[in-house]
Amino acid sequence: MIGSTRRAVLALPLLAPVAAQAFEPPPGSPLRREVLDALRPLTERELAPPIQYIVKGMNIDGDAAFVRATPQRLNGQKIDWHEFPFGRTIEAGGMSDEIMALLKFEGGVWRVKEYSFGATDVPWADWPRKHRIPDRLILDAFR
Repeated sequence: MIGSTRRAVLALPLLAPVAAQAFEPPPGSPLRREVLDALRPLTERELAPPIQYIVKGMNIDGDAAFVRATPQRLNGQKIDWHEFPFGRTIEAGGMSDEIMALLKFEGGVWRVKEYSFGATDVPWADWPRKHRIPDRLILDAFR
């Protein structure tokens, strides 16, 4: 066939990886307990055991977890800050009672990679870049 040309145009869909969504495991779930149990020894080292957490925000995305929490005693009592050298600093507003931590799931267990207790600023500001995690993992914990 002279002068006739057939062109086939293939339209291929763009294949992009689907981003996982950060989520907060529900209270009482095994996953939530595992993350908090991995964090607990660091907090108890500073505040003496036993402690539990009032979770203000927790997000998990793949193998990374971010936690914002306030510690308290197991019976629900607030921590008596007068028992610790930094108690006056907390009362004066120079230190918060909040814990923030970044954990990674490695070798079958959650491991604390970053930990901050008492910050009044944003100790996590460079954590996403340093640990190659999505910003939303942390930012969504403040909603």
